[in-house]
Amino acid sequence: HDRLTAIPRLSRLEHYPPLKEDIVHILNRKPINEDDVIKKEYEKAKRTLANKYNGKELENKIKERLFRKGFHISNLKELEDEE
Repeated sequence: HDRLTAIPRLSRLEHYPPLKEDIVHILNRKPINEDDVIKKEYEKAKRTLANKYNGKELENKIKERLFRKGFHISNLKELEDEE
């Protein structure tokens, strides 16, 4: 009997899984500034990797990490130009 009470009732599940439109609506509520995201990820990677690398090797490792996260090379060139 305890196992049966642990199973959610169908009325609780009628909103799951969320509809694609619901997810898009939630994501669109707060605009995402791509530049801020890239800068934040760049600084995070730099802090982490600076303990082990420096100079050109550090820059290459940072780029490698950001590429793996899906950032495009043009975004990274803009960051280099700012520094």
